[in-house]
This record gives sequence, structure tokens and C-alpha cells, in this order.
Amino acid sequence: MTGSSITVRFGIVADIHMSDCAAEKARTVEDLEKCIDSLENEGITHLIQMGDLVEGPQENAEQQLDEVSAILNRFSGTIHHIIGNHCLDVPITTLMHRLALDAPYYTFRIGALRCIALHGMDITVASSPESPADRERRQLLHTEAMARQYTGAIGQQQIDWLKRELQTAADNREKVIICSHLPLHPETTDERHGILWNHREITNLLSGYPDIIACISGHYHPGGSHRQNGVHFLTIPAFCRRSEPPFFSYGIVEIRNTLLTVDNPKSQPH
Repeated sequence: MTGSSITVRFGIVADIHMSDCAAEKARTVEDLEKCIDSLENEGITHLIQMGDLVEGPQENAEQQLDEVSAILNRFSGTIHHIIGNHCLDVPITTLMHRLALDAPYYTFRIGALRCIALHGMDITVASSPESPADRERRQLLHTEAMARQYTGAIGQQQIDWLKRELQTAADNREKVIICSHLPLHPETTDERHGILWNHREITNLLSGYPDIIACISGHYHPGGSHRQNGVHFLTIPAFCRRSEPPFFSYGIVEIRNTLLTVDNPKSQPH
């Protein structure tokens, strides 16, 4: 579909962090089931899961993934998974298989909206980039003020792919949202949680495409928002902190043209 008008609704949840603690696990199961039921009662057919399904450590992460996936799979619609830093406590190939992902970064559609899912842990402290450009991006860990060892960067191959996706969207006059577990703007995170190492490079790239409505992230548990050059930079508050301000467990996002709203349903668990 081409054109400039769009109306879509979808569910969103971030940072579930399935725990090994029996009491916390029981609360997570109960509250997440309520979220799924509420989304379906609202007629939501797409849910974006913004990353950090598991808490870790590595030896327990696969079991945690199985447990949280069993709950999410009750959702009768389509779930679009974004990979978070904690998710990588599960080997990437195993993680992608369990989440039915063909690639760690990909494009999907919700109605007429093009959604671009980024993989912010493309380059990490544990990786050994081959290209000079990616080796420079890895060095941002030591020079970018808000970079942290548990965050990462997007590499050249993914950037080239992103450019192609954005150009296709521009050619087709499609509205776009960007989904990234790691925040892309300093105003939507803090120094302790950190940021995508090469966030400046990515946001500079995105600024060349006027049909980007929003960049949506997780990772920063309190959540945050900022608007710059007409783009909403939005960090979704963490499900695992739903008992703390702003008392947010999941949301329903509605986009009407360039207006974006996030409803925090009253029926959600606190």
C-alpha cells in the first residue's frame, strides 16, 4: 500500500525478565497471562516483544525462555520478537530457533506500517569484528559516554540492510517504525542502563528519511520519551517493574498518521 495516511493498533511489552525465584515466577506467569487476555479482549492481533525475555544466568536461561514462551504462545495473534542483551544468555542460534526468527534483524508489517526490527547486540564485548569499520564501532565502548559492556552496536552488514529497507519504504511512501531493544536517544535512557554504542550513527542515518514515525526501545526499565525532528523516541517501561512507577506492564500503541499514543490499560496488573 502506498500513500501518506495510516491507522494501526498493536500491543507492546518489554523486559519481562523471567526469573528463577519461585514467588516472582508465579507472579510473572499470572500477570503475563492477564496481559495476553486483555490484549485479545481489545482485539489486538499483533504484539511486539521488545527484548530481555529472560533474567539469566546462562545456565538457567534456556529453561526461563521455555517458560516465558509457553505463556506468550497463548496469544492467538502474531508476536514479533526483538532480541535483548539478556536474551543472549541463550545461544543466538537456539534463541532464534525458539522464537521462530530467520534472522536477528528483520522487517515485518502491521497493516500498512513497515516495522524494522534491529539487533543492537550485533557487535559486543565478546565479538571480534573483521572489517575496519566494525572494529571502530567496537571501540565506541571506550569513547561513547553512555556505552556499557552489556550493550552493543549495529554492524556494517546490518546498516547496509537498514539503508535498503529505508529506501524501499521511501520509494513506496510507507510509514515506518524502528524497533530496537537498546535505546537510540540519550534522553530515553540513563548512564547506568546505557545505550546503543553507535546510536549517533544510526539516528543520523534515520534523519534522512522523513516517513519514520517512531523509534521504540526497551532496556531502560523506567521508560522514557523524547521527540526530535518529528520522530518519537520512545522507551517502553519494563514489565518486570510493573509494581513500581509508572506501574506499566504492557501497552496498546495506536498510530494515526504521525500521531502516536500508548494506552496503559486500566485492567493491567499492578
